[in-house]
Amino acid sequence: YYLATETSTKVDPKGSNAIALLYDWKRHHPKRYEEVLRLLSQLKLASHVDAEASLEEILRLDVRPYQHKELVNLADVGFGISQILPMLIADVALPEAGTLIVNQPEVHLHPSSQALLADYMAARLGARQYIVETHSEYLINRLRLLVKSEVVKPEDLDILYFDVGRTGRHKQYSLSIDLEG
Repeated sequence: YYLATETSTKVDPKGSNAIALLYDWKRHHPKRYEEVLRLLSQLKLASHVDAEASLEEILRLDVRPYQHKELVNLADVGFGISQILPMLIADVALPEAGTLIVNQPEVHLHPSSQALLADYMAARLGARQYIVETHSEYLINRLRLLVKSEVVKPEDLDILYFDVGRTGRHKQYSLSIDLEG
């Protein structure tokens, strides 16, 4: 359950007003609401999300997990959906050519959904830029496959790897993906 607050046009860095924004979209901007549903389905996390007001002060979020028939409260499904939902809402709220900065979007997601995050971002490149801090080899490996299959151009990716060497000094390496992935 979430408090129904005045909605903003964007999600704050902690995602705290994402559900209120989703509820507002359901009532006033159905195309944006449907876009969030489509993206959740694309990531194979949920086939439906229903934001409803209870007593006009509290928002309830029910979810139909991917390939399930029942609608359940968000608290009764995997933690990954609640963590990725604010990112999706923030992305849909971005203006054209916007940039979304995300810290470890893969946390609490199944490895297959982590890989699908790369597909998701690749499909939206051009209209968006993504700066992603990740530890997910599934996401990186999917990017490699997308380059090999010519879905993503190598020059559209910048991968930076940070390491603390034996000296304790931070080192940055720029990694490239060639046409073979």
